[in-house]
Amino acid sequence: MSGVNLTLDPRQIRAQLSREQSRHETNERILQKQARADFAREAPAHEEYEKTLHAQQRLDFQREASNFEERERVLRSQYRLNFQREAARHEEVEKMLRLQARLNLQREAARKSDFDTELDNPGTIQLAKIELTNEQRKQHINDQLTQMLAEEVQCTEQRKKELNNQLEIAMSELISMNEQRKKYLLDTVAKQLQLATLHHSQRKEEISSQLTELLQLENDRHQQKITELNNQLTLAQNQVVANVVEPPVAQLAQAIFRAAGGSSSRTSSSSSSNQQHQQPQKTIIEKEYEKLLTLDPEMANYEFPASFLCLFSESLMLDPVLVVDSGNTYDRTGIETWFKKSDKDPSTMVRVNKELVANNNLRGQILDLLQKLQTEAVARKESSAGSDVVSEEPAVEQRRKRHRPE
Repeated sequence: MSGVNLTLDPRQIRAQLSREQSRHETNERILQKQARADFAREAPAHEEYEKTLHAQQRLDFQREASNFEERERVLRSQYRLNFQREAARHEEVEKMLRLQARLNLQREAARKSDFDTELDNPGTIQLAKIELTNEQRKQHINDQLTQMLAEEVQCTEQRKKELNNQLEIAMSELISMNEQRKKYLLDTVAKQLQLATLHHSQRKEEISSQLTELLQLENDRHQQKITELNNQLTLAQNQVVANVVEPPVAQLAQAIFRAAGGSSSRTSSSSSSNQQHQQPQKTIIEKEYEKLLTLDPEMANYEFPASFLCLFSESLMLDPVLVVDSGNTYDRTGIETWFKKSDKDPSTMVRVNKELVANNNLRGQILDLLQKLQTEAVARKESSAGSDVVSEEPAVEQRRKRHRPE
């Protein structure tokens, strides 16, 4: 614990070193396991996304093929209807031409009959001329009908040819549009797969870099904790050696020197007051803990509840503070040192605001426990003193009897 000049137990510090090493190894295993789990989740997700894209591509191709067949069917149906219309029109025109020719022939026959009636005694020459004229007109009508039918057939054939050309052009455009649509679908799926692969690679790099960062933070915390515990162990071993080597006479001399007055005491008091001004002010928990150790030095080995221990030093929290964002409690010295290197909560490894507030509830619980332990230490001390007095009474009676006159 920083800022507390207390009796340190090397065995307890070695136990903390062992726990810290185990905790460090456990944290590394947890981080690596979490990274493997992230990798294991990322790979199936990428494969599932690829399967989804391929399934969507197949569905798009099937839908496009169905659309192409439907458009082709509609187009061919439309041109069949145009051909049927053209054939019906051709038949209708042919009927009209033949009907017109029959009407012309009938009119010509009627005209000849009327002309024959008007002539009372037609001569042979006139009849011959009339017959010839009549035959010529019939031939002319037939020739005209044949020519018009030939023109109509030629027009119909040309119209059919135009319709066939239009159908071929429409089918060619439809096939070209279908090929372009397929190419667009292939390019779209290829781009999506490329983006998915890039995202998968970026995600793997992100997981790796995050694992590296967390392991580095854990190693820094571990090294800091190991260094602190090694320093405490060295200090504890030095204290043990000093307690063994220092004779009681030296302790008595120091007590007499402190009790002595004069300029030396004033000088030492002034220098000690300056040192006190330089040292950080002790918290109320620190003062109460020192008072407890003064009453019973064995309480240095007391195991406090885990909720009272700091995450960093694994010792009693002297100034418990609360991280506002995460709600976790740490000792002020440890968490302020941690926040100088990282902006994440050491328990959850999640980025938080570095705002700290005093945890008065936990401080009150620690103080209540320390006062309770002080009361128990005083009771033990008084009980021990009473037993010593009782054990000394028979010896005093014996001395009195030896010195009593007969």
